[in-house]
Amino acid sequence: MKSKTSSFNKTLFFGLWKRFWPLFTAYLAIWVLLMPVDLGHRLSMAVLNANAGFSTVQEGPGMQYTTSLAADFGDQVLRVAISGGTIMSLFFCVLFAMAAYSYLYNPRSVSAICALPMRRQDVFRTQMLSGISLMLLINVAVALIMLAVGSIYGAKAGFEAVYVFQWLGIVCLQNLFFYGFATMCASFTGNIFVLPLVYFVLNFAVWGFAAMIDAVMSYFTYGYCSNGFPAADWFSPAIVLVRPSYAELSRQISETSTLITGYAYQDWGMLAIYAIVGLAFACFATLIIKRRRMESAGDVVALRPLKPAFKYCMTAGGALVLGLILFSTINGNGAPTESSTRAMLAMSFYMMLGGFIGYFASEMMMQKTLRVFTGKWKGFGVSCAVIVALLLCLRFDAFGVASYVPDASEVQGVSVDVASPGTTFEESENISTAIKLHKNIISHQAINNAAYTRDGTRFSVRYLYTLKNGKAVDRHYTLFAAAQTSDITDLNELINTQEAVRARKMLSVPVNISTILNGQINYFDKETNQYEHIALSSDEMYKLYTECIVPDTDERKLGKIWLIPDEGYNTRVLDCVIRFEVQQMVPGKQNRYTGDHFETTLTLDAARTYDWIQSRYHLPLVTMGESESIQKSDDTVGKPFYAKDLPATYSETVG
Repeated sequence: MKSKTSSFNKTLFFGLWKRFWPLFTAYLAIWVLLMPVDLGHRLSMAVLNANAGFSTVQEGPGMQYTTSLAADFGDQVLRVAISGGTIMSLFFCVLFAMAAYSYLYNPRSVSAICALPMRRQDVFRTQMLSGISLMLLINVAVALIMLAVGSIYGAKAGFEAVYVFQWLGIVCLQNLFFYGFATMCASFTGNIFVLPLVYFVLNFAVWGFAAMIDAVMSYFTYGYCSNGFPAADWFSPAIVLVRPSYAELSRQISETSTLITGYAYQDWGMLAIYAIVGLAFACFATLIIKRRRMESAGDVVALRPLKPAFKYCMTAGGALVLGLILFSTINGNGAPTESSTRAMLAMSFYMMLGGFIGYFASEMMMQKTLRVFTGKWKGFGVSCAVIVALLLCLRFDAFGVASYVPDASEVQGVSVDVASPGTTFEESENISTAIKLHKNIISHQAINNAAYTRDGTRFSVRYLYTLKNGKAVDRHYTLFAAAQTSDITDLNELINTQEAVRARKMLSVPVNISTILNGQINYFDKETNQYEHIALSSDEMYKLYTECIVPDTDERKLGKIWLIPDEGYNTRVLDCVIRFEVQQMVPGKQNRYTGDHFETTLTLDAARTYDWIQSRYHLPLVTMGESESIQKSDDTVGKPFYAKDLPATYSETVG
């Protein structure tokens, strides 16, 4: 009788379920504990509160900004679906794949399976469908249990079935991607213990590689600001998918309050794309199995063309990981390594040591022997040459990253942040001045680094350009007073331009009598040798601010910053600080407030403000130089925290 070749084997399909039922049971049990059990507890408590007359929604005066029971339930379900679902899929999909394709990693089992009247790709496909179908069935079972639990308590507890279906869709799509990815990893690995290693490494490889390159550049590229490579996150789905992303649904229930009624998941498109990619990985794995040498069972890498890729990936990973660990541990992060040739040589040595370990460890794993040091040095030599070449390129700025400064015509705005909240310059004259200063800082790189070991004042300066094409350029520098360049002086002039002073003193909340809180004048009293303060009413503070402080600030007589105190600072600046807070309710949201804080140091040049204060309070004010002299002679004087009119403006939400 002529035998037939089967493309599907029911015995193999259900045999996987029977052999590995403890694994599948564990997956089911964890989801039941996370969802139906927790859901039942929440709903039962909601019913008890409702029966006792308690409600999260209050009408009338004193009403709170709250969420409905349905929204509370939806928020919990979506959070668990996104973060918990990603973590569950990440770990259980590789475990399911190890169970489904375990026959590939043993010479006897793979020979027996391939002797069946089935093509090898059909056997592989059967095992693939067996694993993923059971995961999806378990998800459906958990969803049905959730619906049953919800039906017991009814709408009185705020249960809405739509969140159950959102949970089911999110988790199933996550399963499709991670299982498909694990399937592809299984197709080119020959050892069951290598499968999870390769799976987890590849899941985070692009993100980790980008982070390490970013760290190396921050060491050796002058001014480089480490902001990562956000685009690399998309190649590491475990990082992207775990981030909560759902919209808030609300309705107006009174003139002053809004009620959150629910949430809706937003990233269905992204999740669907990942699921399709997972299916593509599974199809690609089937094609690999069709051509795979089954006698490679037990090998680390089952496909010969991928062995060089595995070896050099191990080399690059070892060089970056061990190189960065040793460099940051031994050399530290504080030295100006950007210009140090010695530091570059140290990093080269550490990276070559890490590359050596990665290169020959991969050879040992693939050759299954420790005798791999004969005839294998050529590839390692090439790897060392690449490492040294890349570090030399960074050291001497071959890619032009450190020397790059945008042209003024390309810049929409530039934020210069030094010892205070960043000031954004949008006036063309100030942008040109900021760019000129930036170029000077770059040209003085060697001088600043040489001044690192000297004692003295230093300033961290951050440049953030917003370009007209929508891109951004971020740089960070440390300036040292011991360098004796004009950079700090030029920087001081830039941050004291009219545009900068106006931006620093601008508040995010309107200033009026109803919004002003805690107005006060803090000053050093030369008669008592102590710091005193005077509280001002909202009306007094409003008059002082609008009639005196604002005009004096517009004339640049208030609001200046002294990065390094000079003679004018000691003789014209008074040891007196004026501060107040402003706060207002967020429109439409009861008991939600937004606030800001104003602070400025009084100067003798600010005649309006000075005369207003003296005409009312006759304070014995002293200059900063006099105050410092008095305090040096009297160690008991306690100095409050403020310095050189550094504005402590901030914006916050008070819940």
